[in-house]
Amino acid sequence: MFLKDFLSSSPKADLQGYHLYWLPENGMVSAKDKLASVLFKCMSNQDVVRERFEGLGSSHRAFLVSLLGRDGYQGSLPEVRSSRHGEKIADYEVETILRSLVGGGFVNKDRGDNGDGRKETFTIPEELGNALRRTISIEDRGPMEMLSLVRSGISDASPSRPASRIKKLPGKGLRKAALKAFEENHGILSHSAVTAWQNGDSAELEHGKEDEDEEEGLFPQRWRGHLEDASLGTVGVLNLNDYGLKFEEEALVLYQENLYEGFLGASAKLPEPNDAEVFLGSDFAIDLERLLDLLRSDKLEVTREGRLYKKIEDRISASLIATRYQDVFEGRVVQHLLDTARRLRFFEVEDHQLVASDIRRRGWQKNTLREKLQALFELFLADHKNGHWSFHQKGLRQIFIERLKEFKPGTWLSMRPFLGAVVARFLSTLDEAGIREEYQARCDDEHHSKRRGIADPIKVSMAKLYHDLSYWVVHRMALMGLVDVGLLDGAIQSLRLSDLGQRFFGLKDWEEDDSLGRPALINPDFEVLVFPEMPLEDEANLVLSRFADRLGSDKVKRYRLTRESVKRGVCAGFTAEQLLGSLKEYSRNAMPNNVEFSLREWAQGVEILKRERASLFRGASVEAVDRLAEVFEEEGIPLERLNETTVAVRGAKNEKAARDLGEKLHQHGLYVE
Repeated sequence: MFLKDFLSSSPKADLQGYHLYWLPENGMVSAKDKLASVLFKCMSNQDVVRERFEGLGSSHRAFLVSLLGRDGYQGSLPEVRSSRHGEKIADYEVETILRSLVGGGFVNKDRGDNGDGRKETFTIPEELGNALRRTISIEDRGPMEMLSLVRSGISDASPSRPASRIKKLPGKGLRKAALKAFEENHGILSHSAVTAWQNGDSAELEHGKEDEDEEEGLFPQRWRGHLEDASLGTVGVLNLNDYGLKFEEEALVLYQENLYEGFLGASAKLPEPNDAEVFLGSDFAIDLERLLDLLRSDKLEVTREGRLYKKIEDRISASLIATRYQDVFEGRVVQHLLDTARRLRFFEVEDHQLVASDIRRRGWQKNTLREKLQALFELFLADHKNGHWSFHQKGLRQIFIERLKEFKPGTWLSMRPFLGAVVARFLSTLDEAGIREEYQARCDDEHHSKRRGIADPIKVSMAKLYHDLSYWVVHRMALMGLVDVGLLDGAIQSLRLSDLGQRFFGLKDWEEDDSLGRPALINPDFEVLVFPEMPLEDEANLVLSRFADRLGSDKVKRYRLTRESVKRGVCAGFTAEQLLGSLKEYSRNAMPNNVEFSLREWAQGVEILKRERASLFRGASVEAVDRLAEVFEEEGIPLERLNETTVAVRGAKNEKAARDLGEKLHQHGLYVE
């Protein structure tokens, strides 16, 4: 039964009921022909049909899926309930299901000649059924049999690059669709993606069908045979909902192992040479220490949301190194640093001010560069961006790192195809990685998001897998210096494992000998040069940045020793001897005498005064202050007795606790003005 015939034969009252169900927000149409026309467009639209389908109960959906699996989308009630989907429907649900589906226009009820209910036949109108078939999986195959060459059951097939084999497929329409899937859609070309094309490709695919092919849909079943014979892929409704991926739709699917080989091969060739390259090395770790020094000397004010005010952020940016690449990191370097310091618990927010933890700061500065990078890497590897990244990302990141380490050190890789290869490898190993089980566990744990205080987007679109991985690579791995990125016309086009990344992941010895020379050269004019790709280069940059001003951040780093920079180093914890010892440790030449003399002179006489905020409680008598001190001690509030009649309470939390003791103080006859 065609949808047009079904609507035209329905009474106007029924059409008005269908209109109210399918288009509840639209005004009622009076003319019957107009009603039928509006409903036809709506009830044959795959997106609208899917939305209404998802709003049905599980038993209602089971009834429709059972009909979709039958010839002509029709069957009697016993036939529907005898299928593997329909057998889930309970006896008491039948009447309610039929009333709802017939009343909503999902199915047409045709009574038998004798009016016996057992002979009633239920039919989904053809266009409505086709729309459902394109978005609802009733495949006998599992999703991995459609995604994976290994799981497809095709014998004697091994993964290979698909581009050349796609060009040998029969039929222009099939070749064009397969190339679109490979080049633009990560190997999965959905029906909705084809119908959304605005350049006429959809029409060309339709016209590419053979005249004798009577099958509905953009992807004829004969295409499945051609793709599977070539060990390239398949056609059908792919359902990845059980893996936490928002995809259940008719699609042309290329086997992901083939995509992995194709993308990996393409990634080794840059379309054009980089016109600029970004090497951060240890600069993020350096800026993190600079931020800690700023917090130590200046309690920065933040908004209620914990964000820095724009003027303060601009002021901080001027003293940081990585901010020279603001365009690469979307102007968010300071915010990334602040978020990282917050997660490492380097400060607390007290009365809208950032108050540094001296204990954690000193502990962090004692760590070696390797220990700092390890802490940052573990933090970033588990990063979910306050719940905006799904649990899939951890597996994608591990694949990214393993694949990157397999290339020859220093090899530039085209970023888009390389990340495409990572996603393809991930999709082909969903079962092996236990993604289905992890997704189910998260769905079963109804309160896991509340306990962690985040809204976890456990189900995401396919496009978001790639987007979030790309963001993490640039704004985490490249920012901390483990990956270098190459630019073309201001946009990132390539990446490689940096020299620091090679050391960190064990591809180079971390403790290299100094047979190649040490990295720093100290000149008599107080300029210090640090040469690239030398042993301990990143360690030298980390140490020098604490007591020398960075002048240039090209491959050769240039520093200047000044009176103020040396005093800054002393304030950061260096003694004069430690400062000179650090320079000698990384220098390839003897320190000029004038430089050593000046550094000793500049380091002398530096004294550190600590400014603290406190609340003073001053009483008229010693006895009153004794009672006050006793109350504070009972409540566990630290205090300092400045003199017989004055008590100091330091720290915003302690001050607040003291202010909240009004009733308790009143009981002891104490009143605070």
